[in-house]
Amino acid sequence: MLVIHPKRPDKTKFVPLPFYGKLHKGELHAQRQKKKTKHDIEALSSYTDPQGGIHVLAFGSGSKSPQRDSGLYFMNQQMFVVDWGPLYEQLRKASKISEDDWNIEGACHDADGNLLLFNRKPSVIMVISAKDWFRYLEIKSVPEIENIKTKIFELPAIKGKKSGFSGADFDATNKRIIFCSSVEITDDSYRDGEILGSFLGSIEWPSLEKIKIIQKIDGIKLESVAINAKNSKEIWGLVDNDKGGSQLLTLKID
Repeated sequence: MLVIHPKRPDKTKFVPLPFYGKLHKGELHAQRQKKKTKHDIEALSSYTDPQGGIHVLAFGSGSKSPQRDSGLYFMNQQMFVVDWGPLYEQLRKASKISEDDWNIEGACHDADGNLLLFNRKPSVIMVISAKDWFRYLEIKSVPEIENIKTKIFELPAIKGKKSGFSGADFDATNKRIIFCSSVEITDDSYRDGEILGSFLGSIEWPSLEKIKIIQKIDGIKLESVAINAKNSKEIWGLVDNDKGGSQLLTLKID
């Protein structure tokens, strides 16, 4: 995991994860897992509870079992590996998303600790209560299907190809979700394809009714967004070119 201080790049550091990959030939600067075995951690979300405890959850995409059903839970400077498989299975039933289309790309917590997970295509948001995701971490109890809120979205397209969710964060200041979606030409959730571009947008919370596109960005795959906690008009975005290269963007919004 790469930890970046936006204003102080000299403070950037690597944190080894429990399932650290092996070096590929010729790569001396990073550890990279092969596509067929990688855990594909796609989403990260944090929640500060009323007592001040900070909980950070990381989610594999789930696009290939069992490798990509794994994730992480950070609490009190400790890191635990989590099997999200049983939860993903229950969420697929609640959302009626097929195994072939299951691909978690984003996650965030609202101000009350409810967990939102974002499937890429179909573009669906699933909401799990704070009580239910805490119980899952404690005793692997999956939430009742009727307690899981789901909503499908029609996201904008580029050259006739619809975009799909690729990242999200919760904007507590303005009571909205900030999301990114990207467009690539591919037949399934496992294989990469030609990148056409991305969108940055917002969704009204808690109704999930009003959606607004803030900006279209051609030619890049915006994989994740994070709101500056000290300035909600500044957003950081991470770009992935599917070849091992990344860029960190600073986006200013009105």
